Amino acid sequence: MNKIIWIAERFVSDIKLKYKGILMWIGLMIMFLTFGKILHYYDLIEFYLPVTMLLLVLLGIYKWYSIEWDMEQKKIVDKLKGNE
Repeated sequence: MNKIIWIAERFVSDIKLKYKGILMWIGLMIMFLTFGKILHYYDLIEFYLPVTMLLLVLLGIYKWYSIEWDMEQKKIVDKLKGNE
């Protein structure tokens, strides 16, 4: 029982720390579902998968290079501070 309580506490603390990201992903899922419903209403559902995949690929590329950019900025700041 001790292990389950530890896991639950850890899970809750992680949710508290990252609730903005979780809400962003929930909003993104709702947006994609709404987009699909709108396309289905106008009988354009065949565009749903290609457009969704394109948006996911673009979002993935943005996130990947955003992480790399943050790492480069941290290196510059560390170099300026003299903490190499």
